[in-house]
Amino acid sequence: KISSTAMEYLRNFHWPGNVRELKNVIERALILAGNREILPEHLPAEIRGNRNAVSQPVGTQDLRPLRHVEEEHIERVLLATDNNHSRAATILGISRSTLLAKLKKMAGVRKSDMS
Repeated sequence: KISSTAMEYLRNFHWPGNVRELKNVIERALILAGNREILPEHLPAEIRGNRNAVSQPVGTQDLRPLRHVEEEHIERVLLATDNNHSRAATILGISRSTLLAKLKKMAGVRKSDMS
């Protein structure tokens, strides 16, 4: 199941890649959502970013916690590597186990943000 807001984000996003890119985003969102409904928080930041940029004053949209910047970068690399954890870890300059730990932590942080 997917929320109407998350579906709206997916519809409004300009998909520069192919169907595989959309498939990867959906698969990742399913993993983050677990057995629950896919919410906007489960989508990559660049897909959610269109609305956020409008609501922030000019010049401050890039001022965000380092954790968010790291999460967004990890999401972009995973998207670019078709969710291949080994390749993504190599590009990020970290071990595969470190990447998996970061993904688990990202999922946990998002889960606690929803509480």
